[in-house]
Amino acid sequence: MVKQIPSDRPRGFGSGENGQETNTDYLNRNAEGWEPPMGEVHMHLIYKQDAHWRIVSRGSSVCRYPGRCYKVTIHERMPDMLCNLVRRAE
Repeated sequence: MVKQIPSDRPRGFGSGENGQETNTDYLNRNAEGWEPPMGEVHMHLIYKQDAHWRIVSRGSSVCRYPGRCYKVTIHERMPDMLCNLVRRAE
């Protein structure tokens, strides 16, 4: 489970309404606290206001539709490359 942004944190100054800190401002300052998943992950293409990929913990009915479900392996970022993603066929 991914760590969540604390909702009861004191809000500093940021880019939000009246100069208030937004969740994006908070993540920009504290991104090192969120480690990405490594190794094999299960991803679904979903739609909730827009189409995007979501890492899920288990399969669902989405897995029945070609192109909407993938198992991928994520490796640690190397200093000289942006991403090393290997798609695995099921």
